Order: sequence, then C-alpha cells, then structure tokens
Amino acid sequence: MGDGEGGQPLAQGEYEYLCDGVPVPVSERWAVLRAGEKFVVRSVREIPALSVVISARALVASGRIQRCLLRWCDAGQQQAIAVAGYRAAEEGNRCGIYRVRRAGAATRGVAVDAALYFPLLRIFAGQLLGVLAAQENAEAQVLVPWIHDPAQTGKLFEPEVSQRRVRFLQAVEVAGSGERLDSFEYSGGRYDNGAVYQLVQGLLREYRWRQGSSEWTVRLKNLQGRWPGEELWPHAIAPASPVGRIEA
Repeated sequence: MGDGEGGQPLAQGEYEYLCDGVPVPVSERWAVLRAGEKFVVRSVREIPALSVVISARALVASGRIQRCLLRWCDAGQQQAIAVAGYRAAEEGNRCGIYRVRRAGAATRGVAVDAALYFPLLRIFAGQLLGVLAAQENAEAQVLVPWIHDPAQTGKLFEPEVSQRRVRFLQAVEVAGSGERLDSFEYSGGRYDNGAVYQLVQGLLREYRWRQGSSEWTVRLKNLQGRWPGEELWPHAIAPASPVGRIEA
C-alpha cells in the first residue's frame, strides 16, 4: 500500500487469514497516516476467489471515526459495485449519517443516532472495541455494512445494526518485548458464540472465530513504522486485572 494522499505515514502492515490453520488467499493491507491533529486510516482487502476488492479510507479524530468512505469493487475492472459513506454527528447535530449507493440505484441515507460504526476492515477493530468497552455495561448498538452474500449485490453495504458487547478475558506480558497483550471476547449480532480479539495498545494482533465447523484466524504480519497507540484511538484495557506472562 503506497503512501498516497492523506498525510505523513506512521505505520503499516497486513492481516493474513487462516482457516483451520491453513492460509487462505485473502490479502488485507493497511496504513495509518498523520494529518495535522487528525489521522487517516486506509485499508484494502483483496479476495481473488471472488474477484472482489473492499477498500476503506477513514478520517479519525479524538479517538472516533469522523468520516469514512467504503468501496466494494470488481477486481478485474476496479468498478465500484457499492459505495458507502459515513459522517459522524457534529456539534449541534445529534445524528450522524450513513449513505449507500449501488450500481444502477439511487443513493440512500439513514440517520445514525447512538450506534457505533465499524467499517468492516480489521484495522478498525481496536477502535470499535476501545469505544465499546467505555460504554455502559460495555455494550452498544453497532452499525456494520452488510456483506454476507457477495452474490446479492443489491444488498451490499446495507446498514445492519445490532447489539454488540465486549468482555475482558485476560492480559499477558510477552516476554522479551515488554508488550501487554489484552484479550477480549466480542459477541452479539452474528457472533452468538463470541469471537476472541487480542490487541496491543489498540492494534489488533490476532482475531479468532468459528464459522460452522471451521475455526478462522486473522493474524497481523509485516508491521512497519510506529503504531500511534492512544494518540490514534483509545484501547480497551483492564488495568486492575492480573497480568500473566508468555514466551515470545
């Protein structure tokens, strides 16, 4: 992922996908850039088997996604099949707005009141969990663009809102690195059995969930640069909890 527009590059990396321990051909690259007092977060997921490219570009300020543009494209033609835009509520305006436009259809907008927004790509997981953990009972309504069946192009990016919650599991210190790895269970919506997230300072390191009889894992690799941590967004932590230790 090139530096492109948006500011000074700070960090970049990739997420690899595994099914039952076997790598699958999905590429998901991301980059974080500084833009004055704000940040730009960009990510691209390529799924060759479906000839699909999903991209997100978000402006982040004060730990929140202020604006985000999400695109679903045909990999061969780079033609946008669906585009979604999100803008958070501004001062004097109680609601944010989520707009979706699909090829051959008019743009449709819906008001976003108290719901949090998750723009699909894994780099944004830490932002969502950090804000969710700060909510009452660590749960809230979350808006997630619909992508469950790529063949149903007429439904892509429809706003799907459901109650989600996060629960702290454990914290471990990685020997030799000085890093604290915090584990959380994320549940609700389509995650009835819960998914396990492992983060370091708000950066997703690993994510595991079950789908049918298979276990899926998403794992960070090729991390470069300096991750901005709480400068970018708050990370969910449980400081009063005991910290274990694992070998690197």
